[in-house]
Amino acid sequence: MLLVNPLTLLIALVLDAPALWHAFVLEDLDIATALVRYLLAVLVSGLMLSVVRRVTAPYVQADDGKAVEGTVTTLSVDRVPPGGRRMTDAADPEAGPELLELEPTQIQSPRAEVAALPPAVAAE
Repeated sequence: MLLVNPLTLLIALVLDAPALWHAFVLEDLDIATALVRYLLAVLVSGLMLSVVRRVTAPYVQADDGKAVEGTVTTLSVDRVPPGGRRMTDAADPEAGPELLELEPTQIQSPRAEVAALPPAVAAE
């Protein structure tokens, strides 16, 4: 836990600002009490920052740019490789998939399906 870190001291100053204001400006609080509160605020802010550092430590990378051991590397799987074809596809680019054409009589609208349903029986 770093207690003399500038960020730690700044957060402690923000936490203890009301007590310091009352001690040095309004003079209705003893200076020793305000400074003891500041020391306690330094301890609390150092503890808070050490927790944040410990939580974010696995996400930090090493100086040489390589990921630290134990980190997770993610890869994008939604990108299509150049060429846009799988290796298992046919080698002939002219050969396309066979398309089946439906006759107009084979196409039914959703209304035709609803009309083909039996009528509902009324509950008595």
